[in-house]
Amino acid sequence: MNAWIDVKERLPEEKPCDGGTVSEPVMVRYSSGEEREDWLLNGQWVLYCEKSSTIGYPVAWRAIA
Repeated sequence: MNAWIDVKERLPEEKPCDGGTVSEPVMVRYSSGEEREDWLLNGQWVLYCEKSSTIGYPVAWRAIA
């Protein structure tokens, strides 16, 4: 099982895509304790940005096994 990585230490690697950047999907742990799949798009968490008021904020991530 992959270890959790603190988002303050490092974010998932992003690769160029259609004039921007995107990461592979990863599991993200939010401040609420909830865990769900998310990914970065131009340096921003996609689902966190859409639903930030209900799931808290990202605190750690790990690769999907």
